[in-house]
Amino acid sequence: MASKELHVIAFILGHTTSWFRVTVPRASVFGDARPEFLSMLFDEITGTDIEQAIKIARLAREVQGLTYMEGPALIIEDVPLDDELDAESIMAIRIIAMLDMLKYQKQLDYATITLQPIDFAETVDDKVLKRAGMLVQGEEFRDAARHCIVALRRARDSDDVLGQMWPEYRWNPGHGWYIEGDNDED
Repeated sequence: MASKELHVIAFILGHTTSWFRVTVPRASVFGDARPEFLSMLFDEITGTDIEQAIKIARLAREVQGLTYMEGPALIIEDVPLDDELDAESIMAIRIIAMLDMLKYQKQLDYATITLQPIDFAETVDDKVLKRAGMLVQGEEFRDAARHCIVALRRARDSDDVLGQMWPEYRWNPGHGWYIEGDNDED
């Protein structure tokens, strides 16, 4: 059965990884309900790249426990590959590769990984964060919060992005979005 809530966790990867989780009504992403944030949480993860990838997978499984068989959408700030990668970028690339491996090994359960370009977050300023109640201390946390907002906007605007973030949903022109085998019509 489709849950009434969806979870998005955005990460700013590095030697210290900042993350921000939002919970939103499913109907505000898959339907016409007014967008709202039901809950928010943010923190950071430290350790080696291997330890951080494992901690991110554990966090994803914990959040998945909030909505049965429906994983969170993990939004990862994409690292531009240029000639001058700094230590933070290299660490981020290594964590992304390990998360891909953990996903392949089914250690992320139903969670999805969506890479989002860095410049997408620049479309959300501090005024938007303040209105959403997401203007918190720490630029890395605010950047992760920006990525949450942008990812949700992109999901509402694009069926392709929506399908990438929550692939268990299917589109039926007569009934809208649904989870296969779900008889509960919202």
